[in-house]
Amino acid sequence: MIRPAISALLLATALFAEPNFTGAWRMDPQRSNFGEMPLPSKLVSRIEHKGASIRVVTDQSGGGAPGRADYKYTTDGKESINKIKSNELKTVGRWQGSSLMLTHTLNFQGSETLTMEDEWRIDEGGALVQIRKMKTPQGVLQTTTVLLKQ
Repeated sequence: MIRPAISALLLATALFAEPNFTGAWRMDPQRSNFGEMPLPSKLVSRIEHKGASIRVVTDQSGGGAPGRADYKYTTDGKESINKIKSNELKTVGRWQGSSLMLTHTLNFQGSETLTMEDEWRIDEGGALVQIRKMKTPQGVLQTTTVLLKQ
């Protein structure tokens, strides 16, 4: 009786463990979907994940936002602030099971607000899947970026 209960507990712990996203990741264009937005020709993210701190350095060519981005987040529910040009990107990260949920708010052009909800998870094949839902004045857009560890 005790052995099955311990096995079930170990399985549940493994299924809901918080993954570590550290590594160099390259977008898989065949599995990624940017909807109506142009798919980048290249997207590479280098992630340093230590405890509750995550730093993401992304290099992107083509698509809607080419260039380099360097952001820092936490996974403990505290707000992180990063800059996009002269605008502040405010982010709150928290775990939901084995998925990292990031809620971003960006105020730009003085009065418009863009809200983004990200879910990061490692799929059964080891890929990092990032699903983003963006709430804009024009409606909700969704993208899925699938990244393979290099």
